[in-house]
Amino acid sequence: MVKPAQGKVTTRSTTMANNSSLSDTNSTPDRSSTLSNKSTTSKATNNKNTSQATKSDHDHPDYANLLARIMSLENKVKTLDQNLQNEITKEAEQANKIAHLEKKVEDLLIHKKKDNIILHGVTKTDTGPNQCFRQIVQENLKADNKRIHVIESRFLGKGPHSPLLVTLGSMQEKEYLQSNYKNLKGSKISVTDDLTPKQLTNRKILLAKRRELLDNKSAKTVYIYESAIKADGVWYDLQLDGSMSKRRLHAPSPMRA
Repeated sequence: MVKPAQGKVTTRSTTMANNSSLSDTNSTPDRSSTLSNKSTTSKATNNKNTSQATKSDHDHPDYANLLARIMSLENKVKTLDQNLQNEITKEAEQANKIAHLEKKVEDLLIHKKKDNIILHGVTKTDTGPNQCFRQIVQENLKADNKRIHVIESRFLGKGPHSPLLVTLGSMQEKEYLQSNYKNLKGSKISVTDDLTPKQLTNRKILLAKRRELLDNKSAKTVYIYESAIKADGVWYDLQLDGSMSKRRLHAPSPMRA
Protein backbone atom coordinates (compact mmCIF):
# COMPACT_ATOMS: atom_id res chain seq x y z
CA MET A 1 0.00 0.00 0.00
CA VAL A 2 1.35 3.47 -0.77
CA LYS A 3 -0.02 5.43 2.24
CA PRO A 4 1.56 3.31 5.01
CA ALA A 5 4.93 3.74 3.36
CA GLN A 6 4.53 7.50 3.44
CA GLY A 7 3.68 7.46 7.16
CA LYS A 8 6.88 5.62 8.06
CA VAL A 9 8.96 8.10 6.14
CA THR A 10 7.41 11.00 8.04
CA THR A 11 8.12 9.42 11.42
CA ARG A 12 11.70 8.78 10.53
CA SER A 13 12.13 12.26 9.22
CA THR A 14 10.78 13.72 12.48
CA THR A 15 13.11 11.57 14.53
CA MET A 16 16.10 12.72 12.51
CA ALA A 17 15.09 16.34 12.93
CA ASN A 18 14.84 15.92 16.71
CA ASN A 19 18.23 14.26 16.85
CA SER A 20 19.69 17.08 14.81
CA SER A 21 18.19 19.64 17.21
CA LEU A 22 19.64 17.84 20.23
CA SER A 23 22.97 17.70 18.53
CA ASP A 24 22.94 21.45 17.94
CA THR A 25 21.90 22.12 21.54
CA ASN A 26 24.67 19.97 22.94
CA SER A 27 27.24 21.63 20.76
CA THR A 28 26.36 25.25 21.87
CA PRO A 29 28.03 25.17 25.34
CA ASP A 30 31.22 23.95 23.78
CA ARG A 31 31.35 26.94 21.43
CA SER A 32 30.62 29.46 24.24
CA SER A 33 33.28 27.92 26.42
CA THR A 34 35.74 28.17 23.59
CA LEU A 35 35.00 31.89 23.11
CA SER A 36 35.34 32.53 26.85
CA ASN A 37 38.68 30.79 26.95
CA LYS A 38 39.87 32.83 24.02
CA SER A 39 38.78 36.08 25.73
CA THR A 40 40.55 35.13 28.98
CA THR A 41 43.66 34.24 27.07
CA SER A 42 43.52 37.56 25.20
CA LYS A 43 43.17 39.56 28.45
CA ALA A 44 46.00 37.69 30.08
CA THR A 45 48.14 38.36 27.03
CA ASN A 46 47.27 42.09 27.12
CA ASN A 47 48.06 42.34 30.86
CA LYS A 48 51.32 40.58 30.30
CA ASN A 49 52.16 42.92 27.44
CA THR A 50 51.24 45.98 29.56
CA SER A 51 53.35 44.75 32.45
CA GLN A 52 56.20 44.11 30.13
CA ALA A 53 55.77 47.57 28.58
CA THR A 54 55.76 49.27 32.00
CA LYS A 55 58.78 47.33 33.08
CA SER A 56 60.39 48.20 29.82
CA ASP A 57 59.66 51.96 30.40
CA HIS A 58 61.18 51.84 33.88
CA ASP A 59 64.24 50.09 32.53
CA HIS A 60 64.63 52.71 29.80
CA PRO A 61 67.89 54.66 30.27
CA ASP A 62 66.09 58.05 29.93
CA TYR A 63 63.50 57.24 32.60
CA ALA A 64 65.88 57.74 35.53
CA ASN A 65 67.14 61.01 34.05
CA LEU A 66 63.60 62.29 33.52
CA LEU A 67 62.61 61.35 37.07
CA ALA A 68 65.69 63.10 38.44
CA ARG A 69 64.88 66.24 36.45
CA ILE A 70 61.30 66.29 37.76
CA MET A 71 62.48 65.93 41.34
CA SER A 72 65.06 68.66 40.78
CA LEU A 73 62.40 71.01 39.41
CA GLU A 74 60.12 70.28 42.37
CA ASN A 75 62.94 71.11 44.77
CA LYS A 76 63.67 74.34 42.91
CA VAL A 77 59.99 75.33 43.08
CA LYS A 78 59.94 74.65 46.82
CA THR A 79 63.10 76.70 47.28
CA LEU A 80 61.71 79.59 45.25
CA ASP A 81 58.46 79.48 47.21
CA GLN A 82 60.34 79.55 50.50
CA ASN A 83 62.50 82.44 49.31
CA LEU A 84 59.37 84.33 48.25
CA GLN A 85 57.77 83.80 51.65
CA ASN A 86 60.96 85.00 53.34
CA GLU A 87 60.97 88.14 51.19
CA ILE A 88 57.31 88.83 51.97
CA THR A 89 57.99 88.44 55.68
CA LYS A 90 61.06 90.67 55.43
CA GLU A 91 59.14 93.38 53.56
CA ALA A 92 56.31 93.24 56.12
CA GLU A 93 58.81 93.65 58.94
CA GLN A 94 60.46 96.52 57.08
CA ALA A 95 57.09 98.20 56.54
CA ASN A 96 56.32 97.88 60.25
CA LYS A 97 59.68 99.44 61.11
CA ILE A 98 59.05 102.33 58.72
CA ALA A 99 55.57 102.87 60.17
CA HIS A 100 57.04 102.81 63.67
CA LEU A 101 59.70 105.37 62.71
CA GLU A 102 57.12 107.59 61.03
CA LYS A 103 54.98 107.52 64.15
CA LYS A 104 58.01 108.30 66.29
CA VAL A 105 58.89 111.29 64.11
CA GLU A 106 55.27 112.44 64.20
CA ASP A 107 55.19 112.18 67.99
CA LEU A 108 58.42 114.21 68.24
CA LEU A 109 57.00 116.91 65.98
CA ILE A 110 53.79 117.05 67.99
CA HIS A 111 55.77 117.34 71.21
CA LYS A 112 57.93 120.09 69.74
CA LYS A 113 54.90 122.07 68.53
CA LYS A 114 52.64 121.50 71.54
CA ASP A 115 53.44 124.93 73.11
CA ASN A 116 53.16 126.80 69.81
CA ILE A 117 50.33 128.98 68.56
CA ILE A 118 49.82 130.71 65.20
CA LEU A 119 48.05 134.06 64.95
CA HIS A 120 46.28 134.86 61.66
CA GLY A 121 45.08 138.25 60.44
CA VAL A 122 47.92 140.08 62.13
CA THR A 123 49.30 143.27 60.60
CA LYS A 124 53.07 143.55 60.74
CA THR A 125 54.60 146.46 62.60
CA ASP A 126 58.08 147.92 62.76
CA THR A 127 58.35 146.87 66.40
CA GLY A 128 59.00 143.23 65.48
CA PRO A 129 57.08 139.98 66.04
CA ASN A 130 57.54 139.79 69.83
CA GLN A 131 56.22 143.29 70.51
CA CYS A 132 53.42 142.74 67.99
CA PHE A 133 52.33 139.63 69.89
CA ARG A 134 52.49 141.40 73.26
CA GLN A 135 50.23 144.12 71.92
CA ILE A 136 47.65 141.56 70.74
CA VAL A 137 47.74 139.79 74.12
CA GLN A 138 46.97 143.02 75.92
CA GLU A 139 44.57 144.76 73.51
CA ASN A 140 42.76 141.89 71.78
CA LEU A 141 42.99 138.88 74.08
CA LYS A 142 42.63 141.01 77.21
CA ALA A 143 45.21 138.77 78.92
CA ASP A 144 48.02 139.48 81.37
CA ASN A 145 51.42 139.65 79.65
CA LYS A 146 53.12 138.92 82.96
CA ARG A 147 51.71 135.37 82.82
CA ILE A 148 53.15 134.78 79.35
CA HIS A 149 56.76 133.85 78.52
CA VAL A 150 57.69 134.02 74.84
CA ILE A 151 60.42 131.56 73.85
CA GLU A 152 60.36 132.44 70.14
CA SER A 153 58.24 134.51 67.76
CA ARG A 154 58.52 134.99 64.00
CA PHE A 155 56.38 135.74 60.98
CA LEU A 156 55.77 132.89 58.54
CA GLY A 157 56.26 134.82 55.34
CA LYS A 158 57.22 138.21 53.94
CA GLY A 159 53.74 139.63 53.35
CA PRO A 160 52.23 142.38 55.52
CA HIS A 161 49.65 139.95 56.93
CA SER A 162 51.78 136.83 57.29
CA PRO A 163 50.85 134.44 60.13
CA LEU A 164 52.72 134.96 63.40
CA LEU A 165 54.23 131.87 65.05
CA VAL A 166 54.80 132.08 68.80
CA THR A 167 56.39 129.49 71.10
CA LEU A 168 55.14 129.87 74.67
CA GLY A 169 56.88 128.86 77.88
CA SER A 170 54.51 126.01 78.80
CA MET A 171 51.26 124.26 78.05
CA GLN A 172 49.68 126.05 81.01
CA GLU A 173 50.41 129.41 79.40
CA LYS A 174 48.86 128.20 76.16
CA GLU A 175 45.72 127.05 77.98
CA TYR A 176 45.53 130.42 79.73
CA LEU A 177 45.51 132.21 76.36
CA GLN A 178 42.98 129.73 74.95
CA SER A 179 40.57 130.71 77.71
CA ASN A 180 40.73 134.27 76.32
CA TYR A 181 40.16 133.38 72.65
CA LYS A 182 36.52 134.40 73.09
CA ASN A 183 37.69 138.01 73.28
CA LEU A 184 38.78 137.82 69.62
CA LYS A 185 35.19 137.47 68.46
CA GLY A 186 34.37 140.17 65.92
CA SER A 187 38.02 140.92 65.13
CA LYS A 188 40.11 139.88 62.12
CA ILE A 189 42.54 137.98 64.34
CA SER A 190 42.25 134.23 64.94
CA VAL A 191 44.53 131.76 66.73
CA THR A 192 45.24 128.13 65.83
CA ASP A 193 47.58 125.42 67.03
CA ASP A 194 50.85 124.75 65.20
CA LEU A 195 49.94 121.42 63.61
CA THR A 196 52.04 118.87 61.73
CA PRO A 197 51.19 118.11 58.08
CA LYS A 198 49.43 114.92 59.16
CA GLN A 199 47.44 116.79 61.80
CA LEU A 200 46.43 119.39 59.21
CA THR A 201 45.12 116.65 56.93
CA ASN A 202 43.19 115.10 59.80
CA ARG A 203 41.82 118.52 60.79
CA LYS A 204 40.41 119.04 57.27
CA ILE A 205 38.64 115.68 57.45
CA LEU A 206 37.24 116.43 60.90
CA LEU A 207 36.04 119.88 59.85
CA ALA A 208 34.31 118.37 56.80
CA LYS A 209 32.57 115.82 59.02
CA ARG A 210 31.54 118.55 61.44
CA ARG A 211 30.08 120.62 58.61
CA GLU A 212 28.23 117.56 57.28
CA LEU A 213 26.62 116.82 60.65
CA LEU A 214 25.55 120.44 61.12
CA ASP A 215 24.25 120.91 57.56
CA ASN A 216 22.23 117.68 57.75
CA LYS A 217 20.97 118.71 61.18
CA SER A 218 22.22 115.39 62.54
CA ALA A 219 23.71 117.21 65.52
CA LYS A 220 23.31 120.57 67.21
CA THR A 221 26.73 120.83 68.85
CA VAL A 222 29.92 119.35 67.38
CA TYR A 223 33.35 119.62 69.01
CA ILE A 224 36.58 118.77 67.18
CA TYR A 225 39.43 116.93 68.90
CA GLU A 226 42.82 115.74 67.66
CA SER A 227 41.54 112.57 65.99
CA ALA A 228 37.84 112.54 66.83
CA ILE A 229 34.70 114.64 67.01
CA LYS A 230 31.95 114.74 69.60
CA ALA A 231 28.46 115.36 68.23
CA ASP A 232 25.70 115.76 70.83
CA GLY A 233 27.63 113.51 73.19
CA VAL A 234 28.33 110.84 70.53
CA TRP A 235 31.99 110.19 69.61
CA TYR A 236 33.23 109.58 66.05
CA ASP A 237 36.84 108.45 65.58
CA LEU A 238 39.04 109.17 62.58
CA GLN A 239 40.33 105.95 61.00
CA LEU A 240 43.64 105.40 59.19
CA ASP A 241 41.91 105.34 55.79
CA GLY A 242 40.37 108.77 56.45
CA SER A 243 36.87 107.51 57.23
CA MET A 244 34.90 108.25 60.39
CA SER A 245 33.39 105.53 62.58
CA LYS A 246 31.08 105.76 65.54
CA ARG A 247 32.83 104.88 68.78
CA ARG A 248 31.35 101.93 70.63
CA LEU A 249 33.05 102.46 73.97
CA HIS A 250 33.21 105.56 76.15
CA ALA A 251 35.80 108.12 75.07
CA PRO A 252 38.99 108.55 77.10
CA SER A 253 39.30 112.35 77.48
CA PRO A 254 41.16 113.66 74.44
CA MET A 255 42.51 117.17 74.33
CA ARG A 256 40.43 119.35 72.11
CA ALA A 257 42.31 120.25 68.94
